[in-house]
Amino acid sequence: MTDSPTNASLLPQPGHLYVVATPIVTDAETRAYYNAHPDDFATPEKVHVRHIVITDIASGPGQKTKEEALARIENAASEIRAAPSACSIRRASKS
Repeated sequence: MTDSPTNASLLPQPGHLYVVATPIVTDAETRAYYNAHPDDFATPEKVHVRHIVITDIASGPGQKTKEEALARIENAASEIRAAPSACSIRRASKS
């Protein structure tokens, strides 16, 4: 008979005390890993849009003609059709 372990000897035995070593991770190590792997912890922004309103404005700093408004609508529609799940359209601030 050999002294090599068998499958049965690897199972927990009744009456035996088992000590499991857990690694100790410091706050500094955790922070270093977090800083070195930012993509692992990033949550992409998601916006659910039901309506996009673009109108012509006759006066003010954001004034645009009907043709300019239609061009913005067509541009937004083409961006949405090109990549609906990763659309880069953002709310324009008064433009």
